[in-house]
Amino acid sequence: MKQQKQTGAGHTEPDMLSAAQQLAAVAKRVRQLVDDQYRYWHENLMPTLERESIRFLTYPDVGAKTQKFSRTISKTRYSRC
Repeated sequence: MKQQKQTGAGHTEPDMLSAAQQLAAVAKRVRQLVDDQYRYWHENLMPTLERESIRFLTYPDVGAKTQKFSRTISKTRYSRC
């Protein structure tokens, strides 16, 4: 579709949408799906996990010792790449 849009190809699909229109429709739907995902995460999953005492910590919340461990592991694992 991106190539069709770049070359200005006409309506090639049965729905008679141009490549630009198809890409716009896909982008709109993807944004809707991502919005739904975030809403579900915050309104359903996070509260359920919190009730089970499962929390997600941000990097500053974990403390200096865990941060140091995390940096060490990252260096070890990704230095081989």
